[in-house]
Amino acid sequence: MATLTPISITGSVGRGGKNLPADVKCIQTRLNELMGTQKQKLAVDGLNGPKTESMIADFQRSVVKYRSPDSRVDPHQKTLAALNDSNAATLWQSAVRRRSIQLHFRSISLTDVSFDDQFQAAVKVYDQYDIDVRFMSGKSCLLSEADRDKFKRVDTSCVVGNDEWSVLQTLLNDVPGSDICVFFVGQLWDPAEKPGDEMFLGCGAYRPGSPACAVAANAGKYDMAHEVGHVLGLSHDLTDGNLMHPTQATYPALPALTLAQQATVLKSPLCR
Repeated sequence: MATLTPISITGSVGRGGKNLPADVKCIQTRLNELMGTQKQKLAVDGLNGPKTESMIADFQRSVVKYRSPDSRVDPHQKTLAALNDSNAATLWQSAVRRRSIQLHFRSISLTDVSFDDQFQAAVKVYDQYDIDVRFMSGKSCLLSEADRDKFKRVDTSCVVGNDEWSVLQTLLNDVPGSDICVFFVGQLWDPAEKPGDEMFLGCGAYRPGSPACAVAANAGKYDMAHEVGHVLGLSHDLTDGNLMHPTQATYPALPALTLAQQATVLKSPLCR
């Protein structure tokens, strides 16, 4: 990822802006740096016009996610911050088409929050970034009495051994390696926890070559979207309102991803 030299402007550039020639040249140059080869470069002439305004609007729509772009870059505001973000090029150049994440569901437990609510929550979260979440298959897995007892509490501390999570994936993860398998289980736990004090609501670790995550029966509305985020390469983020915050209580009506997180998701081979 190329490191961008931060730019600054003394006045607004674009529709209704001050459009000082030096500022316009600065913005035109940065837009040209970020747009890649799929768009026609702007003439760096210091003159604001329809082409410059249109390109600012395209950037705002694709990267800043403005529903109604204002075609203007203001000092110290959101669009300028995005123009200085090293992830902007990836996001803009990837926005020429929608991506998709393909999910398969394997259920061995009923959930407190309905499957439909969790699935639609994931759809809405990723739709903000022009990514479709697709339902590919779903099964309620009928296990033997011995297996039901074995998988009542799923140990997530290891994903390459004989712990419950590893065995469960071996038994039931029959999906292509290009897709993600989501397991709904009764309870997740780690040996470091005391019985009755289990706090894990999901697990995004998986066996090599078999992308999967587990969601506990008592998980909340956005936990499935959160665990899918881990499979896509995202780590925890302590920013309030971020999808990857480890505590769901901080989520707003619709949790979000940073530009860096969006770039990570778009680079995942599981998002295509």
